[in-house]
This record gives sequence, structure tokens and C-alpha cells, in this order.
Amino acid sequence: MARGRYRYLVLIVLAAVLVAVFYPSDKKRINKVLKACSESVLNEDIGQLMEHISYNYRDDYGGSYLALKKRAEMVFSRFNDFEITADVMRISVDGERAEAQLKVSIIATEDGRRGYFIGDAEKARDVRVLLEKSSYGWEIINIGLDGQGEGWDSNKP
Repeated sequence: MARGRYRYLVLIVLAAVLVAVFYPSDKKRINKVLKACSESVLNEDIGQLMEHISYNYRDDYGGSYLALKKRAEMVFSRFNDFEITADVMRISVDGERAEAQLKVSIIATEDGRRGYFIGDAEKARDVRVLLEKSSYGWEIINIGLDGQGEGWDSNKP
């Protein structure tokens, strides 16, 4: 009889551990968005890339969703054979907003010449990505290079 109780106890503990490990947290979902964006650049798929960008996107250079889409079209027509190294350094989530700090290097080919598009051989570039939770999941609302930019404050609407 005591063995039966221990089995149930072990099963309950095992189920709790499995749920904790495999349940998709916000950080896992954000990592998935960042990886999908990287994959879409590698595949030069603008549609897939823009799925993860919010229509409310605004960057520090006055860019919007449509301006970003136009820039992506120009980059994909000019460059090819992308190679991306993106290391997620930190992800912080505060309710409906999140910030991801990354170290990024991108190598691309233009007219048969290979070179760094972002970063260089010595140092990857710091990139700050702001995300907002929508009914469709996490969407990118701002990207700042060298970790700078408007940032976000949990007290802002």
C-alpha cells in the first residue's frame, strides 16, 4: 500500500518537473521569435520576417513598419548569402513588454565580395530589441544598434 503512494508521489513530482521544463515561457517564446527572424533573413523571406514585426514598429531613425519592409527589400536585392551569428545575452520581461540584448555579426556577399554587414571580425555589435505581447504573440516594436535607443520604461503606457 505504501508503495502505491510513493508511485503516485513520484509521478506527481515527475509531472511537475516536466511541465516546468517543457512549458513555453515568455523567454522561450521570445527566443523563438528572434530565431525565426534570423532564419527569415537567411532565407531572404521578407514575408516571414515581417510576421514578427509589429505594425506599431518605430525605430530610433524615424523608421516605421513600411520603411523597415522597404529597407529589407533593398538589402535582400543588393546582398545575398547571409551568415548570422546572434548570441542572446539577456532577456527581461515586464508584463506585456520585453527587452532582449544580443551580440550580432552578419556577413553577406555583394557582387561576389564577402564582408561584414553588421559587426566585424573582432567584435559583434550590441543590438537591443524591444518586443510587445499582442494577441498573436510577441512582436518586435523597436531595434536599437549598440544597445542604444529609446528603451522602455515599465511606467510608460
